[in-house]
Amino acid sequence: MNILFVNDIKLRKIGNEFYSAESLSNEIMKRYLNDGDKIFLFTRLMDKNENKKNLARVDSEEVICCPSRIYHGPKDYFLKKRNIINELRKVIEENKIDFCIIRLPSFTGQIAFYEIKKMNINYMVEMVGCAWDSMWYQGSMLGKICAPVFFLKTKRALKKAKNVVYVTEKFLQHRYPTKGYNTNFSDVNILTNQEGILEKRLNRIKNTDGKYKIGIVASLYNKVKGHYTALKSISILKEKYPDIELHLLGPGEKKDLEKEAINLGIKENVFFDGTLPNGEPVLKWLDEIDLFLLPSLQEGLPRCMIEAMSRGCPAVGTKTGGTPELIDNRFICKKKDYKSIAKKIDQLLSDKEEMIKQAKANFEKSKEYNKNDLNKKRKDFLKRIIEN
Repeated sequence: MNILFVNDIKLRKIGNEFYSAESLSNEIMKRYLNDGDKIFLFTRLMDKNENKKNLARVDSEEVICCPSRIYHGPKDYFLKKRNIINELRKVIEENKIDFCIIRLPSFTGQIAFYEIKKMNINYMVEMVGCAWDSMWYQGSMLGKICAPVFFLKTKRALKKAKNVVYVTEKFLQHRYPTKGYNTNFSDVNILTNQEGILEKRLNRIKNTDGKYKIGIVASLYNKVKGHYTALKSISILKEKYPDIELHLLGPGEKKDLEKEAINLGIKENVFFDGTLPNGEPVLKWLDEIDLFLLPSLQEGLPRCMIEAMSRGCPAVGTKTGGTPELIDNRFICKKKDYKSIAKKIDQLLSDKEEMIKQAKANFEKSKEYNKNDLNKKRKDFLKRIIEN
């Protein structure tokens, strides 16, 4: 079977190979494949090539990248829509597509949804985030102008969709309801072998020397991840914890954040740890922090939070997407509320018993995202909608 996978994730072409710095890799693509299947990936292509260090290879013999040469952002959706449709149809016809996976919210996904229906090709929608939040909080006036249109178009598509997978348990289902056949499961895969992880975490909490490391995993390219909010929180916490460290892991330009750290007087407290390959290197990095922070303005179901929970990290997050479905509601804050975030972090750091309690609860919750269980659920869902 030939499968078309449509989303807005940016690919980097290096030589004849395709890479991604986002949550997309060849391993992730293969979750959808049975023996003999192929996936054709229709998404965006970055204009500028870059070093492939710490990027994930996406293409392979079974995963063929067919990125749009026209679509680069929201402006193109409005100005070049007909050309993008022609590009998409060419990929579908040339590769004899049998089934389509449309990841929303995305502009290419919006286009594909209606074209696939016109062509009478079987499909499913993966709903992975809030359309309104993704545009409103991106930091540009164009994003705010597009937010209500994007929200309504996404909501309309979900209502009409035949088959839908949500990554959240409740949040996206409530905001973007569907009349079609639907289920929920995350695209996060937690390793099944977690022996000794919690014990190691509890020992770290009990034996801390008071020099705390706060960790964030998020792209610096993305303004909706709340890095500036985190910096303001650290500037407050520094008064009580002068040696506190904020470690930022993720790709992107750090110049503006460095400038903000200097302005807030916390330059020596902020560390940019660059990027690491997905999997074991990131998990080891998480083992070296004391608390995980997710100050995002927009999320679906945050993979990084679940990975941190799987390492027994106590966590503080904002009320966005599926984050409140994951951690203790006492440690959920309003978006951009840096004072509340600082208060919640202090509440944990100053109470080892509470840190231990949250470490245990988060570790147990992460087991719901067991790789084998989720893969089976995904395959069963795909099999049902393909055969019916």
